[in-house]
Amino acid sequence: MLQLLHTLHILTLSKSLRHGASHLLQVLLRAHASGLRPTQTLFNIVLASCEHAGSWLTAIALLEEMRVSRMAGLISFNTCMAACAAAAQWRKALDLLAEVQSLYQPDCATMGSSMTALAKGQQWHRAWELLQGFFSQGLQPNQVVVNACISAAEAGYQWPWALELLFFSKKELRPDIITYNTAVSACEKSSEWQRAFLLLRELQDRCLQPDSTSYGAAVLAAVSARPMQWTAAFSLLEEMMGRRITPQLATFTQLLMECELRGLAERERSLLLALPEALEASVSAVTETSASATREDVSQLVLHVAAQKSLVSGDLDRCTEFLRRLDRAGLWNPLAEALWLRAKGNDSVKNRAEGRARAPPEGLRAGRAKELRLCRHVFASASMDAKSVCEAMEDFGHRLSQQGLWLKLAAGAKGDLLVSALSRAPAGPVLEIGSYCGYSAIRLALSGRGVVTLETDPIHAVIARNMVMMAGLDHRVDVRIGHSKDVLPRLGKFEGDQKFAFVFMDQKGSRFHEDLRLLADRDLLCDGAVVVADNVLKPGAPIFLYLLAQAATRGDSATEIVELQEFAMPAEDWMSVSTLHRPRGLLTLAPREAPAELWELHAASERIRTQAMGQGVTFKEWSLFNEDARLSS
Repeated sequence: MLQLLHTLHILTLSKSLRHGASHLLQVLLRAHASGLRPTQTLFNIVLASCEHAGSWLTAIALLEEMRVSRMAGLISFNTCMAACAAAAQWRKALDLLAEVQSLYQPDCATMGSSMTALAKGQQWHRAWELLQGFFSQGLQPNQVVVNACISAAEAGYQWPWALELLFFSKKELRPDIITYNTAVSACEKSSEWQRAFLLLRELQDRCLQPDSTSYGAAVLAAVSARPMQWTAAFSLLEEMMGRRITPQLATFTQLLMECELRGLAERERSLLLALPEALEASVSAVTETSASATREDVSQLVLHVAAQKSLVSGDLDRCTEFLRRLDRAGLWNPLAEALWLRAKGNDSVKNRAEGRARAPPEGLRAGRAKELRLCRHVFASASMDAKSVCEAMEDFGHRLSQQGLWLKLAAGAKGDLLVSALSRAPAGPVLEIGSYCGYSAIRLALSGRGVVTLETDPIHAVIARNMVMMAGLDHRVDVRIGHSKDVLPRLGKFEGDQKFAFVFMDQKGSRFHEDLRLLADRDLLCDGAVVVADNVLKPGAPIFLYLLAQAATRGDSATEIVELQEFAMPAEDWMSVSTLHRPRGLLTLAPREAPAELWELHAASERIRTQAMGQGVTFKEWSLFNEDARLSS
């Protein structure tokens, strides 16, 4: 009976994953230590849970326990390899593959897991060699394996190999929508837009239904082409909307960026107004109540932005129409009132939908729920000034912390350091990379300087614009949508001729060194510019710090690393503050010369960053990561 109860407990935990894979392992090992004999099947179920939870280290530990107990089989190895693949641990996956080859006859699951690991690790050449090795052993890949190989080709910008694999699939197997989507994406990565378009038509000729991924990759291929195929990109967008296929958020990011850069206000507005549906479509398995709450909240935010953009462009009729839509929907709030007064003077509007019941904030369970709840809190508790908005955002961050959740604000000690560093910068505008919800942009704009802030997530950008408007600083803060690698090469000097005097980097740490070199290459930084980078310990930016250290030895810059407490989280972090005496001197530094151990730490930082964006990282896991990072730095 006790054996059965343990079995049921493990099965229940594995389905919910609520307690995490490590908790599952503890339950399993306690049963084993108590003299109970969990079956190989139960061990494999927990291994599979490790894969879904991204807990590859737990999977390795469990596989070792199974080895000792002589319970490990081919399925166990394959599942553990899949867990390593999910975490992009390609070296460990290959170690397991070598062990499998010495003990068993590899099957398609073995091949698929190893190929997926190499694809996620961007090891296309190893994937090619491994596939040839499988062929030489008489192993025939299935479609899943071929799809993983095409993903590896995509990651390595090897579109010819991707098309070769597609040809093999058409001849020997039966390509599916994943096959074509990955091949289209491989062409997009290499700016082969015409081939991407041909594949999009070919998959339809084979009676496959294109989805948002198919169209999205083709649209991005057109946008990334040189010269840019702008008309073709929007033609595809109209086609997919006509098929009632909602574009993915990544597609919106690229198109909104182009609209902003090209001054296409009407297209930009239409894309903004479609964002609520796009966010809803991007989240699976949400309840109807959750979907409704999410759609309503995002609709309110984009209507605020659309009204403000119309107001700035002088189109008062469009501005008031967007505001009337808010009124009719019962979404009137102080920000809508402020925009109305800016458009109509003292002619205030009577809120006809006053008292309409809204879905409770607890209903926000879909994507960006935490950030949308932040907006509700600010709208309900803050007045229309910067100090009040910042205090409301900080208050919400502390409330989330009590629930074990984290709101990524550069507040508390970090905010104080940011303002202090800004005061030491020469006169000139500010560039922020990574707006998130707009908190730091507001703090920086309070200095009286103009601020340009970049955000790759269109929902976060819309939220940031709302917070900036609530703070009354939209005349000083320019929130731009787009990835830094795409925007920075096309970013002109501020208001025509001013170079940036201060830069705050709050994007992915793996981008810090690349973006800094882009700024130097475009000559966008003035001599003596101050650069502050957040999270250089957690999750980390080892290559960036290496370059700054090299620049300091040559006298091109001076850098200070400041240890401080993360805002609303019991974890330590570092911020770097650098003064660039000769910004263009950074161009002679070579990131690839960084020691191998720093590149390994760089990869570890990327893994935990990916985990944080997925199933999340607990406060304890962050603390453990920080300890390891400190020892490695």
